[in-house]
Amino acid sequence: MRSTHPDNFDAVTRLLATEITRKKEFQEMTELLSFICHTPIAMISLTGRDKQYIKFKVGIDLQEQLKEDTFCQYISEAQQMLIIPDATKDQRFFDNPLVVKAPFIRFYAGMPLITRSGIRVGSICVLGRIPKELSATQKHRMRVLCKRISEMIELEFSQVA
Repeated sequence: MRSTHPDNFDAVTRLLATEITRKKEFQEMTELLSFICHTPIAMISLTGRDKQYIKFKVGIDLQEQLKEDTFCQYISEAQQMLIIPDATKDQRFFDNPLVVKAPFIRFYAGMPLITRSGIRVGSICVLGRIPKELSATQKHRMRVLCKRISEMIELEFSQVA
């Protein structure tokens, strides 16, 4: 599986060690994700070997979490969106700490952040406390934002590579 390739972790390690220059733009993209998808929570995160590092967020006070506890670990690498309409009814998540304890997540939609060279560095996601679906328009706009955020990360990556 490409997401566990050492190059991915090396790239994420370099990104984590570097001061992000476009903080305001990344935060605005996170806020836009939340707005477009009508969810109280949105995140842009980087995926390390054992942890997910939440770099930008709306509606949640989380800095990092063990990768095994994340929804994002299930995102495919083919730039596909993963949607979980109700986490309490999904075998992968019904007993997840974020579902059974605060913030009591029910809905999740996420996409991988992949550089042009094919390195998966993280993900974007939106989460909610009630079950829901995304409209075709919301899915399209989330894909557009994912592409733009991936390009922004590529610019950051080019400064540390």
